[in-house]
Amino acid sequence: MLQALVEQQIKATGLKKTELLERLGYQSITKGNARFANFLQKGTANVAWLRQVASALDLDFDNLVKANRATQLSHFSDLQYQPDAAFRPHLEILVAERNLPEALWVLQYHEWKIILPSGLRHRDNQNEWEEVKQIFRRYYEERNGWCLKSKITGYRYHRQAESCLDFNLEDCVTYMGKTPKCEFDFTFD
Repeated sequence: MLQALVEQQIKATGLKKTELLERLGYQSITKGNARFANFLQKGTANVAWLRQVASALDLDFDNLVKANRATQLSHFSDLQYQPDAAFRPHLEILVAERNLPEALWVLQYHEWKIILPSGLRHRDNQNEWEEVKQIFRRYYEERNGWCLKSKITGYRYHRQAESCLDFNLEDCVTYMGKTPKCEFDFTFD
């Protein structure tokens, strides 16, 4: 998929990995190599990054996008579903910056947390992913791109308790892995 396409093009152009990383704007080759390897394995990229890679490698942009999507879907399928009776799959709305005090943001959680239909995880991965994207799109359009006076930048899909996928507004995966630690700690008595 993505890795095979990119590696084939690197060989065809005769580019060295360090030259490619420099073309992509990395100043630290070590960090650039790690980030680029993550991109190749998981397909975590936005459209601007894909354009930059296509340009640096003289690759057809549409082919790169298709390979990226296939890699994302493959990695998404690899995240094994582990049942947890208490857990409900949900979306968390991601915003650029919160324009409300933290206490109000927490109290309004029903505005930025969308509980998903219970049968969603039992569908095949492609249909599950498409349905999640449609649910987010409806939410985004109904609110004109805003959530609690904050500009929406994407969403986090909590498929199971310990892992999540972050998507930007272009439906590109930007993070895949363990659920990040909650930014605020709160309890209700």
